[in-house]
Amino acid sequence: MTELRDADLAYAPPFSPVWDPILTATNVLEGELASE
Repeated sequence: MTELRDADLAYAPPFSPVWDPILTATNVLEGELASE
């Protein structure tokens, strides 16, 4: 999880949103695992 969260994904404003879906999903999953 940590490696995926720390991945350096390219940010290109015309082509991708500010919040990358992969990183957002990783943060949600990490939060779920931490709350258990």
